[in-house]
Amino acid sequence: MLFFVFLIGGIVSILVGMYAFADSFWSIFFYVFGGIWIFSGVLGLIGKVLSRKAPTFSTSVRILSKLTEQSVDGLGGVTTTKNAYFVVFEFPDGSRRKSAVDFSQYALMEENDKGILEYKELTSESVDFINFTRQT
Repeated sequence: MLFFVFLIGGIVSILVGMYAFADSFWSIFFYVFGGIWIFSGVLGLIGKVLSRKAPTFSTSVRILSKLTEQSVDGLGGVTTTKNAYFVVFEFPDGSRRKSAVDFSQYALMEENDKGILEYKELTSESVDFINFTRQT
C-alpha cells in the first residue's frame, strides 16, 4: 500500500510541477495524504462495483432486534444530529446478521416479525438490505 501512495504522489507531483521540491516536508506531506486519499477512493469504488455484482438472495427470516445509532457533529456553533437504523435478522439456520435500513422501512418493522428478506451477502455478519416483506 505504501508503494502505491508514493507512486501516486510522485506522478501527481510531477504533473503539478513540484518535482524540484521532492525532498521538502510539504512534498512528502502531499505524497502521503494525497496518495491515501486517492487509494481510499479507489477502494470505495471497487467495493461498490463488487456489491452491485453480488447475487441477490431471498429467504424467510425473523426480526430479532432493532437498533438505532445516533451521532452528533458540531462545528462553528452548529450542531447536527444523524441517526442510523439497523435491524438484526435471524435466519432459518439460527445465524444472525445485521443490516442498515432506511427509516421508512425501520418504522414498519417490529421485533419478532417474520417475513421474506431480499438481500445481498456482504460478510458473514452483515447483509446489504434490499427489501423485507412481512408474512401475516
